[in-house]
Formats: sequence, C-alpha cells, structure tokens
Amino acid sequence: MKVSALCGLGRQRAPHPNVAKLFVNWVLTKEGLSTFSAGTGNNARRNDVPVVDPNAATRPGQYDLRTGPEGNQADFEKTQQLLNDLVGIKN
Repeated sequence: MKVSALCGLGRQRAPHPNVAKLFVNWVLTKEGLSTFSAGTGNNARRNDVPVVDPNAATRPGQYDLRTGPEGNQADFEKTQQLLNDLVGIKN
C-alpha cells in the first residue's frame, strides 16, 4: 500500500471529509493493512501484518526506502482513483 495515495483523502473536496479521515485511520491499523495488503497483493510495511509477496518482503535489518513514483505511477493513479471513488472525491 502506498501511503502517499491516501494523503489526498480528507481534503476539502471530499463531500464527507470526516469519513475519509476515519477510513485512513482504519486502513493504517493492523486489520486495515492486512485487508488492504491481501487485496492488492502488496506487502504492508508494518512488521505485524502478514507478508503476501515473499519475493518483495523486506528482510530483517534491511532499510526499505522508495523515493519516487516513477516505477509505479500507473499503480499509484489506479489506487488514487479507487480511494477517491470510495470517499466521493470528484476530479
């Protein structure tokens, strides 16, 4: 899950910004990230969430830093649109 995709939620454009904030609060919990991770096939960055893709898992002691969306821009835009649709943000 890309947290940056969730950053746009809760802005003034959302018809119900508090619902967007509640959704973000839930999705960042262990239960929320487990559900989101399993649904997207992407590993969460929390250590207490089950790994769904062992090949992409961060190894103990490994620092995982992703600095740009260049490699995953299509996924980012797809995720952003899905999240916008969930909370009713019109583009």
